[in-house]
Amino acid sequence: MSLIAKRKSTGQSVVEIGISVFLLIVLSLIISNIFVISKAQAYNERICRDSILLAGKAALDGKDSMKVFKAATAGMENCGMGGFFIRRPEYTIFSDDITKDTTERILKIQTKTKVLVPCPVLVFDAGLSTNPILEVKTTYTYKIKNPKPFKSER
Repeated sequence: MSLIAKRKSTGQSVVEIGISVFLLIVLSLIISNIFVISKAQAYNERICRDSILLAGKAALDGKDSMKVFKAATAGMENCGMGGFFIRRPEYTIFSDDITKDTTERILKIQTKTKVLVPCPVLVFDAGLSTNPILEVKTTYTYKIKNPKPFKSER
């Protein structure tokens, strides 16, 4: 007969609880990265889409390139000022190309938004190790066949 009886093990050990807490923390950081990056992408895409729609409407009305650009920047007025993780979008490309025979007008707008990644260690990008800011870009192109000639406004 043994003096030390075997104890019946019930519940979890400290090691199991420690590993599960560690994995939950890592999982929550990955989810926060995905959430912030996806929100920034949706925000940038909405601003770029609104800008190209306003620019396209101005181009369809026969406005010149400067007025089309002003109409595109009006789409930026509806966006917020940005926050800690997601900055305000900015234009990187604006082009208003009219073919020589004036049968086609091509508008192109690209916006970028800078995103501060909450936990850049968990994103597989070598550039984020030194700078935790990720740039999200969206480009829209709008082609107009047989555009109206420019209207002279006085």
